[in-house]
Amino acid sequence: MKRKVLSDVELRSRVAGGSRIVVDKDTIITPAAMDYIRQHAIELVTDSMTVSRIPIKDGRARYVNSETGEELDYKPEEMTHLKGNLLVSKTHPRIRFRGELDSLIAEVVWIQTVALEENYPAVCGDLDEVLVLLRKVMAAEVKDEVLSPPDLLGMDSARLRYVTHHLKEELGIEHPVPGYKHGRMCAALNRLRTCVRKAELAASVAFDTEKGCSRVDIVEVLNRLSSCIYIMFCRIVAGIYQVGK
Repeated sequence: MKRKVLSDVELRSRVAGGSRIVVDKDTIITPAAMDYIRQHAIELVTDSMTVSRIPIKDGRARYVNSETGEELDYKPEEMTHLKGNLLVSKTHPRIRFRGELDSLIAEVVWIQTVALEENYPAVCGDLDEVLVLLRKVMAAEVKDEVLSPPDLLGMDSARLRYVTHHLKEELGIEHPVPGYKHGRMCAALNRLRTCVRKAELAASVAFDTEKGCSRVDIVEVLNRLSSCIYIMFCRIVAGIYQVGK
């Protein structure tokens, strides 16, 4: 479908200074039209949402649609930053992943309050390590930096994986089936584990390419984080984490 173009000539014929104009969200607004809008204090609205208008700097567009290459001197409300001045739709897989990561961080903070209420200070402290790691994941994704394998609960990536597959040998219990009888702290940790899995799935989708996953480092970190939370859950069941300690 051909996109509409709003020129300064058409704009002058449609509105006067101090008024407002409503355009379709896919309308391309020429730089000359944007200049006229700014100079005459015209309110520009798209799909009932006001458009954030930022002037062109040094003759160059402030934003670029990363999918089409289109240059923009304003940031549409339905778009957000991917990196630098590159914009993508808010439904873009990487933006969805960032949302899942943000929700996961919020979940960890909430479960720390549960740990304090249930008098598990050691659990709260170990979750601090989880928060630090998640913030590293967030920074590495945005900056396109490589993540190192995780180190949690005093265990490296390989050790975390090993313990989750050898609970009887390591913690003295069989794999527990989560249930309400385990108590509120276990229920909270089990929910957190599922949130980590959800973020891991979002990462797998966001970085899926024809050549395979482009961010195996992020997927591995989230996979081991899931193991970490499961081990914490099992430590309560095994009596290793104790109330008041």
